[in-house]
Parts: sequence; structure tokens; C-alpha cells
Amino acid sequence: MTTFPTLTTSRLSLRELLPCDAPSLFAVHGDAEGMRWFGTDPMTDIGEADNLIEVFADWWRSGSGVRRAVERLSDGLFLPGEHFNVRHRRLSPSTRSSLSI
Repeated sequence: MTTFPTLTTSRLSLRELLPCDAPSLFAVHGDAEGMRWFGTDPMTDIGEADNLIEVFADWWRSGSGVRRAVERLSDGLFLPGEHFNVRHRRLSPSTRSSLSI
């Protein structure tokens, strides 16, 4: 397996979602108003965020997709949103390596 690619600019880091991101992910996915645009019910327990992070890690390990965290470097703020998600086809090793840009 390849190392998870991280893309860093002067202001942002696109990186792997980690277990320590669960509270931030829960804050985003637990917001009923915001989640109506995602087309899913809001999370009601932080354990759901832990599980979702593991799902995203499984996508990467299996080559079936990727989901990144976007972090503002000036203060470490986790920025919500659908950043990059490929779930409809298996990622080849060459495609996975190109994700590091």
C-alpha cells in the first residue's frame, strides 16, 4: 500500500482523516441543517464519526476511494465539505500515486 498523499499549500493541508478528527467531523455531520444538503440524516453520536473515519480509511486501503481532511494551517481548523471522493471505480496504483499532485 502507498502512503496516504498529503497536499499542502501556504494556507491549507489536504490530508488523511485521522481518529483525532472525529469531534470536528461529528460537528459537521451532526448539524441537521447542514446535513440536509448531504442527503443523509445527521449523526447523533460521536461514535458514528469514528466509524465514518474508519470507512474512509478502508476505502483508501482497498483502493476504492479517498476522502481527505482539509485543515487550515493558521489555526488547525478542520474545514467541512466533500473534498474528494472517488467511489465508483477501483483506483489503480498509478491513479493513487497521482493524487499526491
